[in-house]
Amino acid sequence: MPQNARQRYRSILYVPAANPRAMAKLSQLQADVIVLDLEDSALPDAKAEARQRIRSVFVSDQRVQARLAVRINAGDTVHHAADLALLEQIRPEILVLPKVESAEQVRSFAASTAGEIWPMIESPLGVLHAAEIANASHRVKALMLGLEDYAKELGVSLAPDRSNVALVMQQVALAAKAMGRLAIDGVHANVKDDAGFMAAALQAKSYGYDGKSLVHPATIEACHNAFGPSNEDIAEAQAMVEAFAQAKAEGKSIARLGGRMIEALHADQAQALLDEADRSGADRNAA
Repeated sequence: MPQNARQRYRSILYVPAANPRAMAKLSQLQADVIVLDLEDSALPDAKAEARQRIRSVFVSDQRVQARLAVRINAGDTVHHAADLALLEQIRPEILVLPKVESAEQVRSFAASTAGEIWPMIESPLGVLHAAEIANASHRVKALMLGLEDYAKELGVSLAPDRSNVALVMQQVALAAKAMGRLAIDGVHANVKDDAGFMAAALQAKSYGYDGKSLVHPATIEACHNAFGPSNEDIAEAQAMVEAFAQAKAEGKSIARLGGRMIEALHADQAQALLDEADRSGADRNAA
């Protein structure tokens, strides 16, 4: 069985199970989560062989650093039953269910599977029902946003800065966080657009997303940088923690940092950021 060591969700990398070269490189990938894909990246006549490759990963002693997920085909397709049979055999930690539009779809899927469920929100109806979908089962861990399919259903093209779907991004993040779930941003299709990728990742982070879906390993490091604390974040957090500690030592419940009032909740948030920086290997001295 693959060895999954980390419990972080910055980078969610899709790997096409129909591509043998890509599947052979799983142990080299530094993503937090790898999604072995049976849906969009596998043509109909390649899906059976793709399932076999996924099965081989789970029965082998191949060491994979990331947590492993499997994205199956939607429930209304002819491929869904065979995908469910595979899930029963391999029992992956994470199950990615595409094109979810109702809580009932999640409940029906949950009744025949085991593991975390990550529904994909990819349509106007899915967006409208996002909170219900997030709350459909205690096994729902995250909502994954799929803006390419959403834009197609809406009959529009995504703006380069995604300004025409900003409200949708915020709605899905709000639904996820209101129900205590993770929010995962959709892919940036142009893997050669480094500046655009970073802008999209930072935009998602600013809306409350925990991580981003990726289509190429070359974007993993940039994704980790975007969703990790910056040097400026670390420096500010250090200053807040130190200021509050000093105020507390003086018997005060509020500290002042420049013109800002620092209360216990702010210090706690700052300490949580520093803890995350330590886990990610960030250099506090560089701040």
